[in-house]
Amino acid sequence: MAADFPPPGWSVSTGYLAEVRTVRGYYLRRCEVTGRCQRQDCRRSCYFDYVRLMKDGLADVDAGRIKTTFKCNRLDGCSLQFYEEPGLAISLDDLARHDNIAPKIRCTGCGHSVVTTTAALIRQLTDAGQGGGSDSSRNVGARIRGPCPKCKQATWEVTFLWHDPKGRIPIWRQDLQKRIDEAQRRRDLDSGLVC
Repeated sequence: MAADFPPPGWSVSTGYLAEVRTVRGYYLRRCEVTGRCQRQDCRRSCYFDYVRLMKDGLADVDAGRIKTTFKCNRLDGCSLQFYEEPGLAISLDDLARHDNIAPKIRCTGCGHSVVTTTAALIRQLTDAGQGGGSDSSRNVGARIRGPCPKCKQATWEVTFLWHDPKGRIPIWRQDLQKRIDEAQRRRDLDSGLVC
């Protein structure tokens, strides 16, 4: 990943790392979008022709709206399903290089959440045999194993918090740094480096 962050096709304007959902965002991420109807009597297929979409002035239109235009008007509903294959991805190792980015792991059942470091998330995935640092940061929550300590469900969502390194340090980053410092102090105590 280049020194400039975020790379083209992603945004951090909301305080989270997010994929830009416009046609241009999909194009910059080289995301191949194809649709296929699941009905036996149809089996229609389609794809995003980025050159034509942008030539027609649709670069800043939400990609979801474009998908909707591909759907048919059958009385019993359209069965067109879309599949996205991103050509460019941000790996967890890429994110671990930035101190101003941290994963927020949230239980979708009860909302319990914890902010951690990307390195800790990579270790958790590696230890569980669910991937590692070279994996995409996309859909990381589906790879997390283990129940929520509050509600015991095992459905997780991971978002990546971001703050401007030249700006004011947000509360989440201050709290995370306190936990990191405390963990380091405990390790130093356990190894006899601190009395």
